[in-house]
Amino acid sequence: MEVCETPLYWERLNCDVYQKQEIFEQEIAEGKFEKGEEEPWLDLSFLRLPAYVVIPVQILSSIFELGVVFTVSLPWYLLLTTIAAIDWVLDWVFIGLFGLFCMPCAGIFIWILNIAFIPFWLAGEIQRFFLETLGLMIDGWMLFMGGSGCYLYFGKDCWYNKAPWNDDLRGVLDIPWLMADPTINTTE
Repeated sequence: MEVCETPLYWERLNCDVYQKQEIFEQEIAEGKFEKGEEEPWLDLSFLRLPAYVVIPVQILSSIFELGVVFTVSLPWYLLLTTIAAIDWVLDWVFIGLFGLFCMPCAGIFIWILNIAFIPFWLAGEIQRFFLETLGLMIDGWMLFMGGSGCYLYFGKDCWYNKAPWNDDLRGVLDIPWLMADPTINTTE
């Protein structure tokens, strides 16, 4: 007698998992899937934390990170934030001046500016690494819950800072400083 055929009155077993696993193993034997591909029967989405848990914990972690900024590295953080704000304003100035008739021309000037700011971008990424690692003490446990939370652009709830590979071309080398992403991805 198999597990799914055992009559249990106090608990109902989810036999779909076993059936999906058998179907997947048959499809591997038939050659429809490669052995290294992700198993579709292995669904860990039930581990995701809801937004009413994720967002307050991320806000608490950000407050902790800003506390570290205010007590340890405020002048350096203000310098990087000022340079990032100047870069952002100059991006819009170039788009306003050249983008009306030649958007690639504006992109060239924006990229010249971004290439000039690469040392500041690198310093901002290093500071982001240190701050995110300190904040990992507060919100790092969420990454083990189905990838909830966010650490250095990785995680399913990185709604407050876009990853460079999800940004448009003119924003790839922008200095990181908690810029908001208009698409909040916490209600999947």
